[in-house]
Amino acid sequence: MDPSTLTEPERQLWDAFPRRELVDLTGREDRRIRADVIRTLLLGAQPDVPGELAALVLTGAAVTGKLDLSYAEVRYPMRMAGCCSTVPGSPAPRCRWTPAWSRSATTSTPSRASAATARCV
Repeated sequence: MDPSTLTEPERQLWDAFPRRELVDLTGREDRRIRADVIRTLLLGAQPDVPGELAALVLTGAAVTGKLDLSYAEVRYPMRMAGCCSTVPGSPAPRCRWTPAWSRSATTSTPSRASAATARCV
């Protein structure tokens, strides 16, 4: 995805993601975020920032398009609250998602995580 094509709310989410900053679009006139932008971020489009923990934390967005994370390996937490989907028949995306972690005797390493581990309420 070309970052120069992002709308203002999408750019805000793009810039906030590497530092796990909340993006609150509640009450804003333009609160649309394309599902492809969310997908691209969750699949690692933004480089990690040393000393920071990346995560998608979004409130009050109108998500346009289908957010398809089928078979994806996502290593970032995601929290969406007070958001709605513009896809007819889709449930509102109010999700809290955290990748699964496995522990061995010597290290903690991320296990394979997929969208199936998301908890939507």
